[in-house]
Amino acid sequence: MTAVLARRWARCLAASWTTRALAALAAVLAATGPALARHLPDLLTGALGEAEGVSVRFLAEPALADAWAQWTSHLTQLLGLLVPVVAAATLAADLDRGTAATVLTRPVPRAGYLLTAFGAAFAAVAAIIAAGTALTVAAALPFFDDPLAGAGDLAAGVAVWLVFAASVIAVTLLAAAAGAGALAAAAAGIGYVAAMAVASLWPVIAEWSPAGLLRATADLAAAAEPGPPLTGPLAAGAAVTLAALAAAVHLLTHRDLRSP
Repeated sequence: MTAVLARRWARCLAASWTTRALAALAAVLAATGPALARHLPDLLTGALGEAEGVSVRFLAEPALADAWAQWTSHLTQLLGLLVPVVAAATLAADLDRGTAATVLTRPVPRAGYLLTAFGAAFAAVAAIIAAGTALTVAAALPFFDDPLAGAGDLAAGVAVWLVFAASVIAVTLLAAAAGAGALAAAAAGIGYVAAMAVASLWPVIAEWSPAGLLRATADLAAAAEPGPPLTGPLAAGAAVTLAALAAAVHLLTHRDLRSP
């Protein structure tokens, strides 16, 4: 039954505009990021240097870390805000349409129904971001020396971000199980992302919350000097994910579902 549910969620996500929007935006940002990083000084010179007499000589020569920084900044900002929108296209959309009541009239456990929705949404996001990361590395080949040598740092940063993405999906599903519609559930997930982005500005908070995963994403990709240990943020991210999923299962199990 789990495999059947997983295939159903996979079909739903494949047909959803939200998944396609995330994939398209990730592809565009991944393909253009390295070129933008390489030519940023030239662009600034053309836009400001000659017209306003502003010197851009203080800018360092573009490095591979700048290309990786482009991609990780997109992850922690624009693309991160689309993750809850993708997640809301699963459980919240089914509950809105009343499809969930039809599916659950069969011998389908509600816990399995919700957890497979989480797994499908996470798999879709992970696949899109992994493909975008590979495209970023490929796009960096014409502009930087041996980007493959630094791909491991980028992969480490992306892996940490995926732990954060899992917590975003779980929070979105919790909102859906609590009765929020698709738009409200997505808004709850976006609010969580925004709150963690603000919290990441305070090292004391970031060290012991999922917000630290956002800071670590950029630091690992740039091979920066070692910062605070990742144990706290990773544990906090996993705890938020597990707690949100447990609460969502409880709420969905005891909720009356609307029929189509």
